Amino acid sequence: MALATLCWALLLLVGTFADSVKQTERWPRAAAPRTPNCARYHLPGCFKNLDPVCGSDLSTYSNECVLCVKIWKTGQDIKIIRDGPC
Repeated sequence: MALATLCWALLLLVGTFADSVKQTERWPRAAAPRTPNCARYHLPGCFKNLDPVCGSDLSTYSNECVLCVKIWKTGQDIKIIRDGPC
């Protein structure tokens, strides 16, 4: 009986570990922050297209150009940490 209990406990432990490995695979690591390509924009004017980016200052910008305007005006070194809102 003790052997059966030990086998069940081991099986439960292995099953739990396997599920945690699968969970890690579903959520890959975030990409490294990237520098916006501000050279391609005619600052300070930007198009009003909505293509949000999340800046390293944790602000959401409506598009990369708007982020470049913020960098241009303030001199801050803001990177894009992800596409989409923060």
